[in-house]
Parts: sequence; C-alpha cells; structure tokens
Amino acid sequence: MRNPLAIVADRIDKALNRATQPQQTAMTPAAPSQPKNTQPLAPVPVPADPNALVMQPTVVDGQVVQGQWIDATGQKAVAIPQIIVRMEEHRRTAEQFVEDREDFADKVVRRGVKMLMYIGPVVLAFFVAMLIGEQYAKMSQDFWWKPAMYAVALVTEYSLWGTSFGASREFRRMLSDRSRIRTFVALVIFFLGFSGMSILAQWFVYEGHFVNPDFPTIIGIIFRTCSTTGVDILALLVLAVLDYKSFEAHLKKQKMVADQVQELSRTEIDTNRMQQEEVIRQQKAEIENERELKHAQFFADIEAKQIDSMKKGGREDRNRW
Repeated sequence: MRNPLAIVADRIDKALNRATQPQQTAMTPAAPSQPKNTQPLAPVPVPADPNALVMQPTVVDGQVVQGQWIDATGQKAVAIPQIIVRMEEHRRTAEQFVEDREDFADKVVRRGVKMLMYIGPVVLAFFVAMLIGEQYAKMSQDFWWKPAMYAVALVTEYSLWGTSFGASREFRRMLSDRSRIRTFVALVIFFLGFSGMSILAQWFVYEGHFVNPDFPTIIGIIFRTCSTTGVDILALLVLAVLDYKSFEAHLKKQKMVADQVQELSRTEIDTNRMQQEEVIRQQKAEIENERELKHAQFFADIEAKQIDSMKKGGREDRNRW
C-alpha cells in the first residue's frame, strides 16, 4: 500500500504546478519582434569647444562598426590604435627594468648552473660511494662482502642526493604553503644526520691513506670529507630558488610595470605639451616682431611723405616770391 503522506505530497505538488504555470506564462510574454532600423544616422554633432574631439562613425548596412576620434576643426585625426601602440612601446620599455629579466648570456649561465646542480651531486655521489665501498671491501674476502659494501655506499650517497633534491622542492612549496614546514624540517634533519655518517665514513677512508698527517693535511682532509655534503646543501638551495616563481611577486611586477607605463605616458604628454607651448610662443614672438616691423614701416612711410610734402611746399613758396 502506498504511503498516504506521499499521495498528499504529490497532490500538493500538482496543485502548485497548476497554480503557478499560468502566472509564469503570463509573466514571461514573448518579446515582440523589433523592426529593423532603416532611418539614417544623425549628423555628427559639432562641439562648442573648437579644440574638442568628436567620434566619426563608420556605417555598414545601417550599423556602426567602428569609429575614430577626429578633430572638429578639421585638423589631423587622433587614431586610437596609435595610442595603443605607444602604450605597448612604454610597456616594453618598462619591462626592460624588471630585476629578473634575462638576456641570452644570463639564460646560458642559468641553464649551465642548473645542469651542474643536477648532475654534479650525482657524479660526486658515485665516486664517493666507490671510495667508501673500496675501503670497506678490503675488510673481508667473502663472496658477497665486496659487492654489498659497494651497493650500500652507492645507495646511501644517492639517497642523500635524493633527500637534498626533495628538500629543495619542499622548500619551494613551503614559501607558498606554510603547512609544508614540518615536512621540510624533517627532510633537512634526516639529510644532515645521514650526511654526518657519510662524513665519518669518508674520514675513515682518507685517514687510512695518511700516516701522522700535519696540520695542512688535516685541513685538506676536513675539506674533502665535508665537500660532498656541502655540494648537496648548495644544490638544495640553488635548485630551490633558481627558477622559483611566485604569483604574488608576478602581480607586484605587473603592477609596477603598469605604474611605469602610466608615468611614461604622463611624461610624454607633458613633453609634447611643453613643445607645443614653445612652438606657440615662438610663433607669437614672430607675429609680434612682424607687427612691430610693419608698425615701424608704416610710421616711416608717413614721416617720409610729410618730409616730401614739406619740401615741395617750400619750393612753391620760393617760386611764388
């Protein structure tokens, strides 16, 4: 038998659907078809300011498809694509001053360092493992002793390099995700502990080749035994920061470039304005000089005519007498 509550719920649902369906259809009438606009476009308005810019539309089949800012006085048009080109040039100029921008030589050196930090610890771990394995292999003549000593030393040294590589990757993740700090610290502690054991093993190897070493020899032995661990730590740090990219730093650089583009644009606008003002000032000075010359020439002509008239008047008086 069907649940009576389900039957009631179905009836209520059907009743609500019947009640709301006419309202929905009434509330969403079909949109009337819009007649095609066939009237001509209004003429371009002439602004009150004679130096203002107006929009000159380009019409295709009665629709405005593009436009260009033109001067109402009939002067040269200011094309918007030219402004975009100038802004792009300013952007390229600003990007030249970004700190991490690299030229060809920088890229070659960076890739060379990166390859060295990847390959160097691997090669060094192999030879150090062979030295340690050879030294410990001399302790016994059993069949599996020698290959076991070489294998243990080789796997241990490569594990140290692998731990260093993993710590470098975890260091990158730690910069953006603070929950990775524990994993990074655990890898570093494990790496330093096993590196200390590797240093002791190498000390045993070098000590067996020197009898009563002097002080310089001891310094050399210490450097040689610690150099392998130093290379691993150096590779950890270099690989962690060499190609690291932060999105927040990228946003800051983009904001800095945008600010520099705006500053370059303002400087260019101010420079053009000062040049135009200087041109106008020179033109006004030339017009003023020309006006003064015409003024002086006008009075000089009047004065010459007066002198001529006075001379002619004197001669007429003498002839009369």
